[in-house]
Amino acid sequence: MSEKDYYAILDVLPTASHEEIKKAKIQWAKLYHRDRLAELDEEGKKRAENKLADINDAFDTIGDPGKRRLYDQKVEAEKSELQQRQEQERSDAEK
Repeated sequence: MSEKDYYAILDVLPTASHEEIKKAKIQWAKLYHRDRLAELDEEGKKRAENKLADINDAFDTIGDPGKRRLYDQKVEAEKSELQQRQEQERSDAEK
């Protein structure tokens, strides 16, 4: 897939409600907030900043009903395309 798996980033199922997604975002954001990471070295802080950016990107996408619908459609299209390629490769290999 071309994009990150936003459901995995927030550790929610694709069937999660908006409230479940919002709750997960808040929990993850608290965990990776820079004020809680004062004892980390610079590399650890950078990883935490990147994780927090991923969390925010995920929520910005799947936390908005319209963006979520488009994201889900794109993911499904990519899965379908991958399955078709795999079936074609198996078919070609059997010949």
